[in-house]
Amino acid sequence: MQLVRKTTQTMMAVAFSALLAVSCKKDDIINPGGGGGGNTGGGGGTGNSAGKVTAVGTSAGTAESKVIGVGGGSFTSADGRITIDFPAGALNDNQTIGIEPISNHVSGAAGLAYRITPHNLNFNLPVKVSFNYGDSDIVGTIKSGLAIAYQDANRVWQAVGGGTNDTSARKIAVFTTHFSDWALFKKYTLVPEMAFVATGATLKMGVVRTIDLTGDFEVPPLGGPVKDSLAAVVKEWKLAGAGTLAPNGSEAMYTAPAQIPANNPQAVSVTLNSTGTWKIILVTNIYVGGEGITMRIDNGPWMQGQVPLGVRTVSGITQMIGAPVVNGVPLGAIAIRWTSAPILTHINWALQMPEFNYSPGNNQSYWHFYVVGQNVIPSPGGLFLFRRQSSGGYVSGTFILEKSGRSEGTATGQVWSTHRIEGFFHVKVS
Repeated sequence: MQLVRKTTQTMMAVAFSALLAVSCKKDDIINPGGGGGGNTGGGGGTGNSAGKVTAVGTSAGTAESKVIGVGGGSFTSADGRITIDFPAGALNDNQTIGIEPISNHVSGAAGLAYRITPHNLNFNLPVKVSFNYGDSDIVGTIKSGLAIAYQDANRVWQAVGGGTNDTSARKIAVFTTHFSDWALFKKYTLVPEMAFVATGATLKMGVVRTIDLTGDFEVPPLGGPVKDSLAAVVKEWKLAGAGTLAPNGSEAMYTAPAQIPANNPQAVSVTLNSTGTWKIILVTNIYVGGEGITMRIDNGPWMQGQVPLGVRTVSGITQMIGAPVVNGVPLGAIAIRWTSAPILTHINWALQMPEFNYSPGNNQSYWHFYVVGQNVIPSPGGLFLFRRQSSGGYVSGTFILEKSGRSEGTATGQVWSTHRIEGFFHVKVS
């Protein structure tokens, strides 16, 4: 996403990661403020306890350690998410530094938090803590909408001022003289970040912020506490697509049309009111089609299929099988299968997994690959998993096959052709 002056162009945050296409200017400087050292920094002190008290994170992975000496050094977690840089002279002697991924309880949490130890260690010079971030972290917000916080002794998360946010490299960094539990969080978010609704249904939307913001929204936190669901000041709501939108301050109610619209998704955007020189627009994509699998071929009519058995995982393979219906008439069966995959991730089609098959009958089948001569080629496109809940919850996402191969059995053999298939799903987990 791009952060620009009002006199030039607009910045947008898009809920669907495939729409995150434009780059930000590099190295947006974070205005320094209290958060780097003393009892307002890095985690040793109590900080400002006016924020929300949360639980302490629990382990979410393997703890790692590395010995850093007086000459300084760098320590990056195995997942590449967080890096600690020690300048020469920051430590008086060799110290074993630990990094452990933990559950993230800060308001507006983005990904896992990390426990950096030892907590009782003071540094002679500030140490840099950096987070790398990706598409999943900016769903519902923008790159410059991210910030770093630590949890103080009162279990309140404190936003840390000072540092940089390199939005081109997608790396945000701050400085500290203490260690604690550290996390990435969103300063403001449009919720839900992505939605799947039935025809005629309503959806309540809202903008929330997690820290006090004054002036320009891109100004990072000045060492203040992270709070919970503060109403944002909204300048304007807009709907691009079918349905209706009824704004009410920082909230809005979307009503889906009575029929599946020709184009999906619908886009609801909100412009935040800033007294400064920046303009921020957040966007949520809404797919209208309801529960089950919804798809169409070559921009034809939408077919919606119920999945009576729900989403099931057997021997590491997750699958859902539905029966598409057009104008009340069942048209064969559709199956989508994949192996373990993280949410908010685009998975390209492959010859093995993930798999797609739609068999409408009449000796026809559409596949996740196509055939040219003797060569079998995976279709461009893939599967995007937005939500994956446990039993009783839902698995939601989208899929696209730019060249789905259709095989048709004839008296003289198989005949192959290519077709474009797009769709989305919102299916209960059995």
